[in-house]
Amino acid sequence: MEAFIGCTNYLIGELIGMLLEYSAGTMYLNKAAPPSESQFILTLLSDGSYSLGELSDQRSTDSQYLLVDPLNKTVVINTSWYGESPLFYLLMENYILITDSFEDFYSKSALHQIDLELDRIALLESMIFDNVLRERTFFKNIKKIVPGRQIHIDIIKGQESYERKFVLPFNSSTIPGNSKVLLDEATDILRGLLDAVSLDDQRLLLPLSAGLDSRLLACLLQDKGLKFESIVFGPRESIEPFVAKRVAALLGINLAHLELKDAYYLDYGRRVTYRTGGLSCHRHCHLYACLANLDLQYDTIVHGYMGDVYSGGAQSDVATNYAISESEAIQKFLKVHVERVRIWKLLTDEERFAITTDLQAVMDESNTVNLPCHFDEYIHNVDRQFGLTANIFAPINQFGTVLRPFANYEYATFFNSLPASLRSDRLLFRNACKILFPEPFNIGNQDQFFAKASMLGRLESMAFNVYKVVAYASMVASQGRFVLRNPKSIERHRELLTGTLQHPFKESIRAMSAILDRDLSFLSGVHFGNRRELDSQFRILSAHTLIMELQGSLHV
Repeated sequence: MEAFIGCTNYLIGELIGMLLEYSAGTMYLNKAAPPSESQFILTLLSDGSYSLGELSDQRSTDSQYLLVDPLNKTVVINTSWYGESPLFYLLMENYILITDSFEDFYSKSALHQIDLELDRIALLESMIFDNVLRERTFFKNIKKIVPGRQIHIDIIKGQESYERKFVLPFNSSTIPGNSKVLLDEATDILRGLLDAVSLDDQRLLLPLSAGLDSRLLACLLQDKGLKFESIVFGPRESIEPFVAKRVAALLGINLAHLELKDAYYLDYGRRVTYRTGGLSCHRHCHLYACLANLDLQYDTIVHGYMGDVYSGGAQSDVATNYAISESEAIQKFLKVHVERVRIWKLLTDEERFAITTDLQAVMDESNTVNLPCHFDEYIHNVDRQFGLTANIFAPINQFGTVLRPFANYEYATFFNSLPASLRSDRLLFRNACKILFPEPFNIGNQDQFFAKASMLGRLESMAFNVYKVVAYASMVASQGRFVLRNPKSIERHRELLTGTLQHPFKESIRAMSAILDRDLSFLSGVHFGNRRELDSQFRILSAHTLIMELQGSLHV
């Protein structure tokens, strides 16, 4: 095998992407000799590229970097604490490949005759959670980095170890705290979200949804006097463009509505599945599809990654049950999130053990600083974000550098560790936003347009709950031929499986039933038994798509 350390390109001294390969005792950087025989460091910059840095950059911070020692054949990967920059590696004796692109694995494994094998546990986890837990990917011998770790790799021995550098903290105190002091601090943190970056003289894009995070970023960009373009995407019937347009009109922003067409999901869904090794899929190709369809290009795309989850967007109902035990918390999680998924009942004891072992690993990590009651949200705020969300937006980098202002230490540790009462319905975040920008934050969002406590808000909730039942019942009765559109959804996931994606979906059920050696036909058709099976349905489709795209080079 040839020896190679490198990356996809050079630009003003920076390395674009990340590709490091070692073989046969020799190292190269971009098909050339490394800068020296001694250690060198590659640091991840804010624009997603890597640069040769100074050894003094090696530090126990939230920055992501690689410390490479050609002489001793070792690599240290210091991972970002927020999981926003995916990185993957394949390690064997005397060989390592580290990259942020699965396409590098496809080409190098073929060149060096390295077998890629489907990780069935990863597939089953994705059917249950819509993401793969911990280091797993859909390939047995390829791992993804976990946030907040420092990974030590011995290339010659093909061995690795790691130490934790950061564990996302939650609040474990019954003391509510001083609301006025906390509100002042929250306001200061939000006001300064864009202070650390220079965005002058750049072509900027802000995807403006009906949510709160992009709304805040729009206000902050405008407050700094920065010019930016803004888009909202969604089908015609979605309330998302309606709310976003109201915010844009109030702020004087020129907002373009990019219709999210059903036809996009077939080709663009296949593309993102291939490019992310299946970690993203057809179901999550929305923004990529809209940008790719028009081939839009920007210097920077400002995105609200992690804004909602850190400030309480996924806080569970057991968050304040400080007395719950570890085993009780896992059993509660299984009951709420796992046992209701039909594939769980078809798993062998060995498969269930493997999945619960991964869950226990998450619990063990969280419990180093948190309580068992935080386990449910820890999985969502950590594993789901770096395992799924970061990979949804990784392909977007081809249209411009993705800037994630909420992925920083001050915001993460402050809002994630607030008392539960201040994170419920993102209370403190909302209040701080209203102090900074009162008018824009008096407009509702996609999930709840009118205030929950108001009469209109209560009527909205009641009416929509009835509407959802009627809409799904009509879809079941007509077997997908008649559909009442969901105005609170930005996508038509269920309809896609009986329309645009129907043929590949049915073929995936047939093929994956044979591969997994169990009958998955229950996932086909429109019936009440499948009302909670979208994760399983789309993940079966994406797994089969990946296998077909790799044309026999992925062993199943």
